[in-house]
Amino acid sequence: HGERHHDAPVGAPRAAAIHRGGLVQLPGDAAEELHHQEDEEGIDGEELRRTYSICSAPGDTHLRIAIKRHDEGLYSRWAHATLKPGMTLDAMPPQGRFVLPPTDGAPRHLLFIAAGAGITPIYAMIAQALAHEPHPDITLIYGNRSMEDAIFRAALEDLKDHHLGRLTVVHVLSREETESPLLSGRITPDKLAALLPGLVSIKAIDHAF
Repeated sequence: HGERHHDAPVGAPRAAAIHRGGLVQLPGDAAEELHHQEDEEGIDGEELRRTYSICSAPGDTHLRIAIKRHDEGLYSRWAHATLKPGMTLDAMPPQGRFVLPPTDGAPRHLLFIAAGAGITPIYAMIAQALAHEPHPDITLIYGNRSMEDAIFRAALEDLKDHHLGRLTVVHVLSREETESPLLSGRITPDKLAALLPGLVSIKAIDHAF
C-alpha cells in the first residue's frame, strides 16, 4: 500500500498559548479519537518527518499540533523560524494512539502523568473528559524543569477554573525551588509512591496514563 498524504494549511495560532513552544493550527473538525499527526517537509532539499501529538480535543473546530522548539532540533527550529499562516505541509493520517477508554457516563477518576512536551496528547484527553463526561475527577502530575517551561500551564489553569473541583494539577520541578521536597526533582517511581497517597486513593483510580 502506498503512503497517503494530505495537504495541511497552517492557520493563525490561537486558543492555547504555549510559552517557549509553538502551535500549528489546521482548519476543519478534529477527528474523533485521533491524537497523532505526522508531518514531513523538505529542508535544504532533505525530506524530514516528525510525529507530533494533536493537542485539540475531539469536537474542537480546529485541529492543532504543538511544536516545542529545541536548540538541537532541526525540524522544530525550522518550523519556528519558517512556518507562517497560509503555508502548507504534507501530513499523514493520525495514528490514534492516545485515546480515552469509552465511558458509560458513570463517575470515574483519571490519573495522568506527563513531563515536558509529553503533556500535548494528555492535555487533549483532559480537555475531552472535562468537556464531554458528566462527572470526571482528574489528577495530573506534571514534571518540568521550571514553571516557565510548562507547556499549557495557562490553559490548564483555565480548565481548573472552568471545572472547579474536577481537575488537580501537581507540578514537579527539577530546576526550580519548590515548597516541598516531594515536588522537586524528576518524577520517579519512588516519588510517585510518596505523592499519590496524598492526592488520591489508588483504589479510586479507574484509568492511569
